[in-house]
Amino acid sequence: MALPSDPSLADPRQDMLAEVFELQMGMLWLAQQAMRDLTARHELHPPHLMVLNLLDGRHPGIAAPHQGGLSMSDVSRSMDVPPATATALIDRMTAQGLVERGPSGQDRRVVMVRLTPRGRTVLQEVNDLWQQVQRDAFTVLSDEQLSVHLALMRRLQQGYLERANVPAPSPSRPQEAS
Repeated sequence: MALPSDPSLADPRQDMLAEVFELQMGMLWLAQQAMRDLTARHELHPPHLMVLNLLDGRHPGIAAPHQGGLSMSDVSRSMDVPPATATALIDRMTAQGLVERGPSGQDRRVVMVRLTPRGRTVLQEVNDLWQQVQRDAFTVLSDEQLSVHLALMRRLQQGYLERANVPAPSPSRPQEAS
């Protein structure tokens, strides 16, 4: 659809949303590059980190860590990848000692995936480094600006979760009223 040639006919909200989209895409790309650098230190790729976070309960649809692990089907479904792709990821991570497979306590036909102590350590190291990257990036904001940004991010996450029909995660810290 062509934009109107008369600037007075332009929709300011649509213009702002278009700029937000462009900025988000650029920030996602930059974040992906930074995450690639962080995960490479452990011979991982970002999808491997996604699995570690998933098994640790750090996923929008999963509120707490699963001590018993997750089934391979749950991993595949949560990551929105075919079972063969999830299996290849888990194979590599098992070989690296990050995760382990075992039978389910309820159904021995179900294969469960669990974090190993090494997997928890690597996850913590990468997450600590990522938090430092974020702290460095946010130095350009005042405390007040950061507070506003945080409230807006919470509201946007809520909107995304509602549209995806996913339950909101339990907050790790008390949230201020928005």
